[in-house]
Amino acid sequence: MKIAFTVYGEPVAQPRPRRCRNKYTGNTIMVSNPKNHPITLWKSRLIEAITANRPSAPIEGPIFLTLAFYRSIPASWSKKKQGEAILGMVWPTSKPDLDNLEKAVKDCCNSIIWKDDAQVVQVSKVKKYNRVPRVEIEIERAPQ
Repeated sequence: MKIAFTVYGEPVAQPRPRRCRNKYTGNTIMVSNPKNHPITLWKSRLIEAITANRPSAPIEGPIFLTLAFYRSIPASWSKKKQGEAILGMVWPTSKPDLDNLEKAVKDCCNSIIWKDDAQVVQVSKVKKYNRVPRVEIEIERAPQ
């Protein structure tokens, strides 16, 4: 079984959770995502696409995951450098971090595509520039 789909939009990395003490109890530490962070919109797009492509039941067993993140080419770059980025001669070495981009996708797939992201045993991922920002996701049950 292989599931493949694309989510359009600028990929956003999973931010570090914010921790604070509960102002009422003082002892409880609460963990949440930063307010008004772009991850909220990105995760809603991811979940919408994942839900539309989900199997009838979450996949069990080991899973292979392939991710291709395409970031926007900065408009401030020269036409020459933009062309080089399209041809794959310039790579996006700035933030967001590739591991954190992956984490956002894996978190959204939990309980929808698979039971837990611990089932992912192999990941192939790349971060490139393109005129159309997106992430291409391919999920396949590993052969047993």
